[in-house]
Amino acid sequence: MSETYPPRSRRRWAVAGLLAAGALVVWLVAGAPWWAPAALLAGGLAGRLMAALFPARYRVAAVRIGVLAAAVWLAIGLSPSGWAVVAGLLALAGLVSMPPQPSPSAAGAGRMRLALGTTATVLLVGGGVGTLVERDLAARDRAEIDAHAGDLSRAQMLPATPARAVQALLRAIAEDDPRAVCSAFSAAATAELATAHGGVDCADAVHRLHTQVRDLARYPRPDRGSVTEWIAPDGQSGAGNGCALTWTGLPRLLDPGTAAAAAPAGPYPGVLTGQRQLGQGYLVTGYRPC
Repeated sequence: MSETYPPRSRRRWAVAGLLAAGALVVWLVAGAPWWAPAALLAGGLAGRLMAALFPARYRVAAVRIGVLAAAVWLAIGLSPSGWAVVAGLLALAGLVSMPPQPSPSAAGAGRMRLALGTTATVLLVGGGVGTLVERDLAARDRAEIDAHAGDLSRAQMLPATPARAVQALLRAIAEDDPRAVCSAFSAAATAELATAHGGVDCADAVHRLHTQVRDLARYPRPDRGSVTEWIAPDGQSGAGNGCALTWTGLPRLLDPGTAAAAAPAGPYPGVLTGQRQLGQGYLVTGYRPC
């Protein structure tokens, strides 16, 4: 035999459904995980089945306790805007629950309806807008955190010292592979490098320098100490000098009198100035040819 409910009970169930639907919308719009409402739905179904085991006079109380527990669980994670929406839903529920038929105090009931309607509207609109703003701010915060993490990762890949920036440029020129070194140059330094060597961009400048290398084996390995550098006392800026390089190591050992012992292995890479990034490597911010 199916259960029947009086009109007032049906109205209460309608209000409960409205509140549940509103809470679900607020929860999902706020960016909360979807599994929480799913768990609540499963819990509600389980509670409804358990309520069937209680005597009839305790069923309504059991369902009300379950609904109250679910509402508290959902409300714990709400922001102030979410609370405003919940309060607006409660005001709306009060408005819907009011009996439609006139009463002896019809004027007072009309004022109460107007107050509840105005309150519900203000709270729902204000809370909804606030929830959307909070969600946008949270998304911006996450994007800023991700960007900072990306900046830190890129800073860790930069040359550890200005001298190593010069050595990286030497390897790029010798191998005709500008990818790694060009990413360590700022836009201004890239333009200065391209202009100094008649290239259209960093990659073209590296290629033009590559065509001037006379000894590909020796060029990326200048004599120890011939790449000099200067670093500011605070360690935040510095410069690497590649204008006094020598490549006399192996030829000088084999035959000190040969011309190869004195001839440079290729073009001098220039002077690179840099700024330390996030306490990690140096970004080349300026370039000057020899």
